[in-house]
Amino acid sequence: MNVALSPDKERLCGELIAVIEKISGLLKISGEDPLEYQGLEKVRNIAKSCDPEGKKNVIRYLDRDFRVIYDNRISSDELEKQMARAYSIADQL
Repeated sequence: MNVALSPDKERLCGELIAVIEKISGLLKISGEDPLEYQGLEKVRNIAKSCDPEGKKNVIRYLDRDFRVIYDNRISSDELEKQMARAYSIADQL
C-alpha cells in the first residue's frame, strides 16, 4: 500500500539521499569502504522509497554506523557536518 507523502517529506527524502551519498564519499576519501556501513545503505534505500514504515528506523541505523565511524576514529569537519545534517533531516521525517 503506497501512502502519499507531503511534498515536504518527499523533499526531505531527497535531501537525505544526497547527504548519505556525501557521507559515503567522505568515507571513501578516508580510505574506508562505504559498503561496510550497512546502515547507511539501509537509510539510503528507505529515503529512495520514502518508506513511511522504514522512516522510524532511520535514526537507529544512523546511530549504529556513526558509532562505528567514531570507533574507527574517522573524522573531519565536513563528515561531522554531514552526519549532523543526516540526523537533522531524520528528525523531520
